[in-house]
Amino acid sequence: MPLLLMDKKTSLDMHLSQLKLATKFAEHCFLSSDTDWDDFTILAISMLIGHIITGFDRALEAITLSLSAMPSPMNSPSANEPYFSWGVLHIDNDDESIDLRHHLWLMQFQKAEGLLEHLDHDNQRMRHQQPVQAFSQKIMASECLHMWLSQRMQLVKRKFTNSMRRE
Repeated sequence: MPLLLMDKKTSLDMHLSQLKLATKFAEHCFLSSDTDWDDFTILAISMLIGHIITGFDRALEAITLSLSAMPSPMNSPSANEPYFSWGVLHIDNDDESIDLRHHLWLMQFQKAEGLLEHLDHDNQRMRHQQPVQAFSQKIMASECLHMWLSQRMQLVKRKFTNSMRRE
C-alpha cells in the first residue's frame, strides 16, 4: 500500500496526514456499511487497519530516530553560521517540537483506535443478526482479525509509552 510507506524523504507531518486520510477512509467504510458485510469487505477493512497500525509504528520509529539524531550543543552550528535548506522548513529539535510531534502522533493514533471499536461493534452486530450455524466461521474469522489487530495496536501503544519514558 504505497499510501502508508514511509521513506527517509517523507516528513513526519506528511506521514501523519497520510495516516489521517487512511483513518478517515476506514471510518467512512464503517459508516457506509449498513448492510451485511461480505467476506472480502471484512478482510479489506482489516488489512487497511493493519496498514494504518504499521504506519503508526513507522512514524513512531521516525520520531525516535530524529530524537537520537539530535545534535549535541558542541556539534550544532554556531549562531554565526546560517542554516540553508531548499524546500524544507528547518525546525530545531527542542523540547517543544518533540512534545508537538508526540502529541500529533498520539492524537491521530487515538482516532485509529476508534476503528477497532467500530470493528468490534460490527462483530457484535453480526453475531446478533445472523444465524449462528450459517455464519459462525465468518464471525470467528472477524473476531480473530479484531483480536490480532487489537494486540498489534497495544504493542505500538506500549512502544509509544516506553519512548515517552526514555525522554
